[in-house]
Amino acid sequence: MVMIPCAFYSVYHLSTDLSNRWGGTAATSYLFCRIYIAINVLGTIGELLTWQAEGGTVLSKLPVLLHHILSVGAYTLGLTYCNNKVHYYACLLGCCEVTTFHLTILIWSKFENNTIAQFFNTHCPSIFVINGCLLWLTYVLFRLLLFPYTMYAWIVDLQQFETLQIVNETPTIVLYVLPTVTIFLFVVSILWFSRIHAGMVKLFKSGGTGMENDTNNDGTSKDKEAATKGTEGGKKQE
Repeated sequence: MVMIPCAFYSVYHLSTDLSNRWGGTAATSYLFCRIYIAINVLGTIGELLTWQAEGGTVLSKLPVLLHHILSVGAYTLGLTYCNNKVHYYACLLGCCEVTTFHLTILIWSKFENNTIAQFFNTHCPSIFVINGCLLWLTYVLFRLLLFPYTMYAWIVDLQQFETLQIVNETPTIVLYVLPTVTIFLFVVSILWFSRIHAGMVKLFKSGGTGMENDTNNDGTSKDKEAATKGTEGGKKQE
């Protein structure tokens, strides 16, 4: 909730001209980069602990781990060796974290023994329908469209890059790190969007509960419930 407003304000504040976009900084851009690095470090540790506890193939965890590791590396590089260049683009890419807000609600709603989520599923399922729609919409806007736009803006700025004196102060690695990370994020976002889209379709088909037609609102199987009732009925007849 702190990081996202910092990203948007920094993009607005640093977008005025090419010099600001390439070499400008702001207190909010520093704060965003540091929080982003910290969250991705914690995310990496969390994914590794989850992998250790639940198992799974290397391929299933590889995209998420690469996402965290590349993000930490790129942003740390920008704050250190690259002399705090391209904060505008770092924050522009960071606007994609808008989707994380709705994704967090989705993950929270599926925790086991989550009585609050079960209450909403039973009495106000439209909350999760709206959240699913917002997740889908923000994912399209702030990932599938944002990343290609970032690459387009980067290329346009590079055409004027040599006119700036700051070019002599910028390490060459900057020219390669940002587009590499952006392209990677775009590819994995396409892969993850297929699951988000499938989830939203399931949400609508289930009437807003996010559960299949053969389950009750509390997540139990209708077949299992029917079998239980049948057993109880048989005992009564005996």
